[in-house]
Amino acid sequence: MNNELKRAIRANVTFSNYDLDFVVSFFKVVQLKPKQNFLLQGKKCDSVAFVQSGTLRAYSLNDRGEESACYFAHQNEFITSTKSFHTQLPSTLNIEAIKPTELLVISKQDLEQIYFILPKMQEFTIKEIKRMMLKAEEHAAMFVDGGSDQRYSQLLTQKSKFAQSVPKQYFTSLIGVSPQYLCLLRKKIKKFFY
Repeated sequence: MNNELKRAIRANVTFSNYDLDFVVSFFKVVQLKPKQNFLLQGKKCDSVAFVQSGTLRAYSLNDRGEESACYFAHQNEFITSTKSFHTQLPSTLNIEAIKPTELLVISKQDLEQIYFILPKMQEFTIKEIKRMMLKAEEHAAMFVDGGSDQRYSQLLTQKSKFAQSVPKQYFTSLIGVSPQYLCLLRKKIKKFFY
């Protein structure tokens, strides 16, 4: 059950089997149904999740209730509201399952206990934070570097498996277009390639 989690941790930091088993023993299984939240905007984030199966999306709502997708976490990826987790300020993100999802979750308190016993775990956390920051910056760059046509094409070419696995209503929020405009983009791309 925890082999993928162990592999993800070992990809960043070297631990003995004993230490790795110790770390993994703090993670608890959490099942989420589609549209069920791991975190609500405005609440403090006090845990980190490893996606064992399924997909989560992180998004924020503005004052008018409009969604702005930030990123997705798929199988074998970690997700949290980094700012809220580290500052204990209310989160600016909602994190929601988009399909049946199984998470392995560790609390901030347990993680800090591990840091005390195994300081090397902080190295792992720093590497994961960097990975999440790069992902967020990648998403922001899509909006700076080009229009919606370019964002759509970029996701299709660089992350085609991702583009096909995410339901249309979430995909449109990610690239910042309406569902109707996405249909036009798809037709345009089809004409270009076929």
